[in-house]
Amino acid sequence: MDTPTTSPTFTLAIADLPLTISADAALIAALVKRYAAFLQPDRPSTFLAQIERAGHTPRATEDRPLVFRLDGAHFTAPDYSGHIDLAQQQATLTLNSATPVEDADYFIRTIYALRLFEAGGLLFHAAGLVHHARGYLFFGHSGSGKTTVSRLSPEALVLNDDLVALMPRDGQWHMHATPFSNPTQHTPAGPGSAIVSGAYRLIQDRRVYVEDLPFAIAVAEIVASSPVVCADPARTLDLLTRARQLHTAVPVRHLHFLPDDSFWNVVE
Repeated sequence: MDTPTTSPTFTLAIADLPLTISADAALIAALVKRYAAFLQPDRPSTFLAQIERAGHTPRATEDRPLVFRLDGAHFTAPDYSGHIDLAQQQATLTLNSATPVEDADYFIRTIYALRLFEAGGLLFHAAGLVHHARGYLFFGHSGSGKTTVSRLSPEALVLNDDLVALMPRDGQWHMHATPFSNPTQHTPAGPGSAIVSGAYRLIQDRRVYVEDLPFAIAVAEIVASSPVVCADPARTLDLLTRARQLHTAVPVRHLHFLPDDSFWNVVE
């Protein structure tokens, strides 16, 4: 790593990918609290993310435009600018924000979306639940019911109800917990993982049933639930291949469900 830092740092790890984060003391303290269960203080990390605050005023817009170039991914807003360079294993962000923890969290999520994809996996917009020792993905757009099915499953271990890390190994896909959540969602308990037994695109309905999907539709649903990388044209073919690999190993279906736990009767 060519970029030294004298600012406070901490290291977290998601899906066995460590990341060291450098920022001012106040922001570090807030992020350490947010990611407490995922901290790896003794874990060596070669990837450094440096965050600098240029001010503390509300940003002019909530948009965080991300542009993909040959040298990496760039945030291009005047009050949210930065660069993620996977080849050099470093990232920088300068922000002017009244909500620096949330804006830093978005930056860190983006780094992990790119690193997971580079490692052969995906950051996936899904609730990851472990029920009776089997792993299940319940996915879909915001409002589709990911948090609902998590709250309706008190016996399940919820790895996360919004974003999980997926990694292939030995012909199977493993889902890993992430610390990425907000106050309206289920707070992840900490690191955990499970082999994915099934993936279900959620559809709120008046009755409960599972619907098989044509291969092309299933692949399209996976692509649509893979944030960050789905916006990069240069990664499109690799993302389609990744989605096909996931669907080949894991059944992908529609789950029509009611706001109760009866969906487990058709899932298991």
